[in-house]
Amino acid sequence: MLPPPPVTSRDETVAHLHDLLRRETGGQKRQAGQVRQSSAVFALPGVPVHPDLRDSFPTGLRLGSVYTLSGSTTVAMGLLAEPTRTGSWCAAVGLPHFGVESAAAWGADLTRLVLVPHPPSQDWVSVVAALTEIADLILTSRPPHVTPGEVERLHARLRIRRTTMIVAGAWPRAAAHIEAVTTGWDGLGQGYGALMRQRLRITVTERHRERTADLGWPVQAAQAVQAWPA
Repeated sequence: MLPPPPVTSRDETVAHLHDLLRRETGGQKRQAGQVRQSSAVFALPGVPVHPDLRDSFPTGLRLGSVYTLSGSTTVAMGLLAEPTRTGSWCAAVGLPHFGVESAAAWGADLTRLVLVPHPPSQDWVSVVAALTEIADLILTSRPPHVTPGEVERLHARLRIRRTTMIVAGAWPRAAAHIEAVTTGWDGLGQGYGALMRQRLRITVTERHRERTADLGWPVQAAQAVQAWPA
């Protein structure tokens, strides 16, 4: 896991990030497709996802696309886990309370995770654009302000670099929306017990179609309850 860059001026922040990425990764982006081609287990057309999330993303996350996310962040940690395990770099931007322990519980390789918890708001686009050079998947909060022109240029950058971005919050022209709702907890009794499992319902809306699956975490008990319409 790379340390966050120090707080400096805008140009210094972006330059420091570039330097960190070059030193730590050699500036080489290992395309998710190259990883998947090496193993039938991960032979998905998109960014690979954790086995417990396959019901929600049967073909993986679409390369170069933008997803929006609302609700539980548990799913976000799970989506970062599989790409890091299969050799890709991932990044979390503008998420100071990112749950490293939760990501590790999903099996994420933390040595392939870049954290930029406090990017200056005016540098957010530059930081994300720099990360597309090495990351297959970027999880980020929505910046306070972004212009239509910046959105257009960033979408083009993501497509060219085949980097997928998940935004916690609203985002224009997103390819799909992920909603994760906690439906209950297991393990608690009347005034006693300990939390043993979180029950989640994940709904993915893409091209006016919905797919919903129930997931028990950390116990592997995912079960699809509704399939994509034919």
